[in-house]
This record gives sequence, structure tokens and C-alpha cells, in this order.
Amino acid sequence: MKKMYKLTLMALVAFAALFASSCKDEEYDLDDMKSDGLNIHTSLAAPLVKSHSTFADIFDMESIKGYLRPVGGDPINLAETGLGEIQQLLSKPMDIKNTTKFNSSVIIDDIDFDDIFGDENALPDIDKLMFIFDVETNVPFDISLKIDFVTGPNPTNFSPRIPSLHNEVMVPASKSDKDIVKTEQIIEYGDVAKELSTATGMLIELNFTVPDDLKYPQINLQQYVDIKLKAYVEGDLNPSNF
Repeated sequence: MKKMYKLTLMALVAFAALFASSCKDEEYDLDDMKSDGLNIHTSLAAPLVKSHSTFADIFDMESIKGYLRPVGGDPINLAETGLGEIQQLLSKPMDIKNTTKFNSSVIIDDIDFDDIFGDENALPDIDKLMFIFDVETNVPFDISLKIDFVTGPNPTNFSPRIPSLHNEVMVPASKSDKDIVKTEQIIEYGDVAKELSTATGMLIELNFTVPDDLKYPQINLQQYVDIKLKAYVEGDLNPSNF
């Protein structure tokens, strides 16, 4: 499987480590001392994920599901069509019907938080957790970008999800290749340290649908979705528990 996303920190664990080591321009509450060490109330923003994915990348993912519906042609089942065939079909721009829809997803595993978040751990309390998506795209699709956290060993797309951490943002379609859509979308949580402590994977899903006002948009392999994801957290930090 060709992964669509590249972690710029070692999963999210490195984010917590960076949180612990950050001192610059932060304010610390030195009056709140615990018997097992110093409790610091602080905040940090850090980059997590960066990707630039063309349709050639997206159509090559094992998780791709859905159909392309060419104008004047038979529907193309993306789950059963190899990239070589897709590249041949899209050697020239393809006019598609607005009933075209498909989705792809990626699981980011290796983010076991049970020794970082929650009671007796380095991050016992979270006041605010934000995921900030900076998205740039020229695809003629509305994009529903969903985020989930899953539990259990060897996380996959089918692992149990944590319902309270599910969220979704919408990215509007581009009206043409020359119309570059740039948007910032924010997902915000409150105190979710307990829930995060059970997470072993982060699932990101993209759902593509054509808006009603685009009757016969064109697609090509060079159209792209560029995603940068960073996290911002405010909360209590107990360095002695790292």
C-alpha cells in the first residue's frame, strides 16, 4: 500500500515528548506542586502530518472504494481497477457525472497513549486539544475529512472506534483546475486525556462527492489534495511521570 500521509513527528508520541521538553515563551504555574514532582500548566502547537497526494496517489491506495462514472461510459469500480488501467483511462482529462463518489482512508498506527495521557501519566489533564487542518486542493469534489481514534492491538480500519473522539470537517470543491481552494479547518476537543489513553491508532478518511452545481466536471491524474495537520494542546504536564 502506498501511504497517503507522512508523519513529520514519530506518530503522536513524539508530540507528547516535544510537549514535555518545550520551555520557550511558555508560562508555568510553579505554585502547584505535587508530592511526586512539579505540575506545569502549559501549551504547545506541533506539526503532525504532511501530505501532497495527486489522484494518481489516491487511486493507488488499497483502501480506495467507490466509482468513477464517466460521461458516455460504464462506471469504473475503483476497488477492482489497477492503477495502470486508471492511468490509461485518464491519459486525457475525463468528464464525469455528478453521481461520482468514492472514499479512501489511512490508519496511523503505533500511537499507544496509555503511558502518556490520563491519571498518573505525563499529561493527566487536557483543557483543550485542537487539530488544525490546512488544506489546498483543485479537485472538483466536496471533501468530507473524517478523523477517528481506534483501540485494540494491531489497529486497522475495522478496529473499534472511540465515539467521543469522532469528528469531521468539510472542504469545498474547486470549480476548475485553476481555482485553488485553500482552507483551514479546526477540530476542537475538551478534556479527552482519558479517552486518548486508550487509543492505539488514528484513522483519517476522505470522502469525495461532486457538488450539485457541477454537472460534468473533469478529472485528471494531476489534480491533488494537499493536507498539513498540526495539533495544539493546553493542559497540565507532570514531567516526573515521563
